[in-house]
Amino acid sequence: MLIIYVETNLIMAIAKGQDEAAPEFLINPPSDICLMIPSICYMEAIVAFQNEQKRRKTFQQNINNEISESKRNLSSSLGSLVNDLEKARLACDQLFNEFEGQFLDAITLVRTKVTSIDLPLNSLTATLTDPILKEEKQLRDNLILQCILDHAQRHPTQIKVLLSGNYKEFGKVEVQDSLKQLGIIKYFTNTKNLLGWLGNKNISDVE
Repeated sequence: MLIIYVETNLIMAIAKGQDEAAPEFLINPPSDICLMIPSICYMEAIVAFQNEQKRRKTFQQNINNEISESKRNLSSSLGSLVNDLEKARLACDQLFNEFEGQFLDAITLVRTKVTSIDLPLNSLTATLTDPILKEEKQLRDNLILQCILDHAQRHPTQIKVLLSGNYKEFGKVEVQDSLKQLGIIKYFTNTKNLLGWLGNKNISDVE
């Protein structure tokens, strides 16, 4: 049995259409794999969703301000600009409404098809006292990483890989070294690459 660890990035990538192969892979996964996600990733996904909401509101407010300012100007040449801004506002609304539905679908799909890893106390302690990623803003990534490492340590005989589009953090040398030390033999940034590897490997023969 192959363990495939995923994290928050998969939920957001599905919701934003950034990993086209992921939905079908989750809907019809191979029988000899087990998908795992730290349970705290659902909370982080909600935070990411809220950030998208804030970004949308800021963008809308900026457009509304520009429309108001343009309408105060009596120059007829600004008429087309106002029309373009109003179209942009409508397009923004439509895109975010689509994203809301896709986010709900994504988080439901992952919750249905991926097994959650509960947060152990030692993962929380390690995150606060000896984080692998040292920057303060990386606290949540550290907690997710520690949760995965703790689970990997408790399953030393299983073949394990990580799927995460968060290359900026999980692609760091210190993170990759920590993963390999606990038997997580491969790291994939997207589902397509993972599927390519799975198609060329007999899982029972992987060392």
